Amino acid sequence: MQEIEELLLIKEVDKTKPWIDKFTEIRKFANVKESTLRQDIQRLRVFLNYCFNTLEKEPDELQFNDFIKFFKYLDEERSISINTQDHYYKLLSVFYKIMFLKNSSEYAKFKEYCKELGKFKRFEVEHFDELTSEEVNEIIKHILRSNSATKVRDALIIRLTYDTGARIGEILNLKLKDCDFQKGIFKFRDTKGREVRLTVCAYDTLKALKHYMDYYMKSKKSNDYLFQNKNGSKVGDYWIRKVFKGTINDLIGKGIIPKNKRITLHSLRHGRVVDLLNKGYGLDIVGDYVGHKDIKTTMVYAHSNSRKKKLLKEIQKDLDRGTM
Repeated sequence: MQEIEELLLIKEVDKTKPWIDKFTEIRKFANVKESTLRQDIQRLRVFLNYCFNTLEKEPDELQFNDFIKFFKYLDEERSISINTQDHYYKLLSVFYKIMFLKNSSEYAKFKEYCKELGKFKRFEVEHFDELTSEEVNEIIKHILRSNSATKVRDALIIRLTYDTGARIGEILNLKLKDCDFQKGIFKFRDTKGREVRLTVCAYDTLKALKHYMDYYMKSKKSNDYLFQNKNGSKVGDYWIRKVFKGTINDLIGKGIIPKNKRITLHSLRHGRVVDLLNKGYGLDIVGDYVGHKDIKTTMVYAHSNSRKKKLLKEIQKDLDRGTM
């Protein structure tokens, strides 16, 4: 009867076991603490189940976008805190390093992407410097004077990112229905805080956008993306990061941007926040404009070293003028 029972009972195949067994063996050889290993295995099982059940892929088949989907799943469906997401991020860094998987370069690309975003850091402003308006102008000129077929579009993306203080993903997700080209108002729907947010751009930027639409856009239906590739689809952020990084390296090489500045695409957002604060806008207004969920994040910008240095210079000028 026991033999019949074993034949008839449904047996679930645990696809995670071979991966976890191998990971455990390697980590034990490295003398990792038992408590740490238990937590890592628990998180690894979540990741592996997502690979097999949702993505229907093996861990060594995942691509760049699959890692983004996984962390979006942790955030939106499992409501896991950013601090715990950081533990997953570090775990996967170890996992893809020690397992020597063929797609390790895909996770490396994802790590670089997270690094540029300041992702999984308590305050992104602590890790990157802001760009000044003069430096943004140099970046735009460099792109427009290149031989790239997409130079007008790419320069516009940089300028609109700076004007709005938006994240690059928010800019690239803009559709024509989200843009008021009469008033220069833009509605960001797919935001980090999952709240609709309105921002504006300069009128010169608006004129340039209209020129771009007249001469460079493939399709102009309301549901089309504002910034399109040659197929009329959304521009990939990987391309913009590549253009931006190449431009920054060239400008550093020419001495236009200091070598000691830590510059990424997110530096455009930092620059907008610091500029608004310097112009006297309140923390709450600036925070709302750029989509900070917590005013503490905006306060970090208010106390940034570069802003303090600028304020010291202004105070010194006032002292010299005898106005204090």
